[in-house]
Amino acid sequence: MNATRAEAERAPSDRLEQLRRVALGLVALLAVAVTTGASVQILLAVFSPPNAGEKTECRAGVQALLTGVSRARGQAAARGEGEREALAAFRRALEPEWSSAPTIRNACRKQNDRDALAAFRQVELLRYAEEQAVRYEALDLSLLRRRAPALVEALTLPQP
Repeated sequence: MNATRAEAERAPSDRLEQLRRVALGLVALLAVAVTTGASVQILLAVFSPPNAGEKTECRAGVQALLTGVSRARGQAAARGEGEREALAAFRRALEPEWSSAPTIRNACRKQNDRDALAAFRQVELLRYAEEQAVRYEALDLSLLRRRAPALVEALTLPQP
């Protein structure tokens, strides 16, 4: 009789332990599914960019990308706000040309145009450098905008 009583008391704790294991397994399965799904999306975006339905000219496309960088640099320089706003303006001004950059690169590869591919890479590097310059200029500018008025205001205060 004591043995059955001990088993009866142990049974709910065993069931609770089983329930915990099942719940932990479901959480782990969900984490694996989310991670796998996100990884597949990233890999597809990187290695298989979407192709536009229209035929893309390689050299004209590279020239358009350069035009987009120049326009973006001008837009960001015209901004007087902080780093985030300047970067957002720069990135917005890159469109619509830079949304087709993967298609332009693929067109240059298909045409086996080495000169255009080299130019494409240089324009990509220029875009990256310009974006970094916008970030650093915005940081320096915002710092100067805070310091200069404070220092000038200190000049108007009576000296002790």
